[in-house]
Amino acid sequence: MNQQIISEAENWLKRSTRLAAHQRASLALLIPSLIRLLSDSRPRVVGIAGPPGSGISTLARLLKAIVISRRVTAAVLSLDDYYLTRVERKAMAEGVHPLFATRGVPGTHDLGLLINDLDCLLSGQLDELVLPRFDK
Repeated sequence: MNQQIISEAENWLKRSTRLAAHQRASLALLIPSLIRLLSDSRPRVVGIAGPPGSGISTLARLLKAIVISRRVTAAVLSLDDYYLTRVERKAMAEGVHPLFATRGVPGTHDLGLLINDLDCLLSGQLDELVLPRFDK
């Protein structure tokens, strides 16, 4: 079973990314462990962290593709999608510090919305849930 999962992961990575062979192989080896963690029916949150450009989004998309192929619902949330609005950041920039006008500065994330969305996902309250996507 693990070899099949690894093979599926490597094939997905070949089709979907420009990673070198050793990078694809390393990512693919993580998948069986993650699948084991997700093997029961309880909702799970898997956090993936790393520096920009290190493959976080690729690993998240890979995991989602593999999980969905096993008929399990999955969603990918990115902290990059959870920023305060431009109006909210402008108000903070005027009242606290000019850097708050810039998206990405610590303190400019909408953590309340992120926590609310995670709570909805974990509790199965998906009726009106719309996950944000920042258009770069």
